[in-house]
Parts: sequence; C-alpha cells; structure tokens
Amino acid sequence: MVAMRPRGLIHYIDLNYVFRSISFCLLRGRGRYKMNGILNQLSMNMWDTVEAFLKARGFRSYEQRDVAPAARKVLFQKRLEDVEPVCQCNDKLHLNVTLYAFSMNGNLHESAEMDITGEMPDGEWAKLSFYSMNLPALLEKLDQLEPRLVAAWRASCEGAVKPASIDT
Repeated sequence: MVAMRPRGLIHYIDLNYVFRSISFCLLRGRGRYKMNGILNQLSMNMWDTVEAFLKARGFRSYEQRDVAPAARKVLFQKRLEDVEPVCQCNDKLHLNVTLYAFSMNGNLHESAEMDITGEMPDGEWAKLSFYSMNLPALLEKLDQLEPRLVAAWRASCEGAVKPASIDT
C-alpha cells in the first residue's frame, strides 16, 4: 500500500491491483493506452476488430477467467448446422476460435487457434486444429480454413464404426 496525496486528501492504493490492471489494459490495447490518472483507450485495436469480425459471422464469445493476470484468452464458438457426423456426446458440432494474448519478456504476443473437437462415431476423440496464427492471418484466412477443418472432420470420421455394445 502506498499513500498518495492528491489535492490534500490521503488515498491508499493497492499497487498489486494497479499493476495487474495496467498489465491487462496494455495487453488489451497492444500498448495503445496512455496513463493520465485513468487508463484511456486511444483507438480501436486489432483484438476488437477480430471480435467484431467473428461475431458478425455467428460466433459467440466466452471470456476465459482462469488465465494469468498478464494474459487474456477468449473462446469464440459457432455451431456447425449442416455438418455430419456430429459429436457423439452432445449431438452437435462446433467450430472453435480461441484468441490468446500474453506478455513474455516484456513483449506482447497475440495468436489465434481454430479447431473442431468432438467424439467420433467409434468413440474416439479428436481435436483438429490450425494454430499459432497471428490475428491478421485469422481475419484473412478464416473463410478458407473453416471448410478445410470440416473436410478433415468428415474424413476422420469416415470408416469409424460405432463399437458394438457388450452385453453382460
């Protein structure tokens, strides 16, 4: 705790909270924030552009809360309506896009991963993915990569036979 005295009043600031907040804000805005008593975003950043792009294509977002203070992870998910076979455990199939942002050695790193994860007809689980994409590449290639993942899912399920149940 540090005592500060703006305008004659004593205010106590939890420095741990301040540093975590600054780290998050710097990650969120790729450094496009300025300190002026309050952190203000100067312009819309790439992360916001990707979020808007995915939401316009039918994805829903889920913020991941279990990441380090100087990191951010957001899962976007879209149900694939006309894709057969579906995941055996929940009778549907999703396309997942996960965005990552974290600080390492003072440098900001952002990347994206696209995947289809599910249980195949034979009971085997698969995670088919494109990963380690930078955010501009995701914007550019999403429409080409989605059908490739769907084709890989279908090919992986081809010939997969549901195991016969064992009666005892």
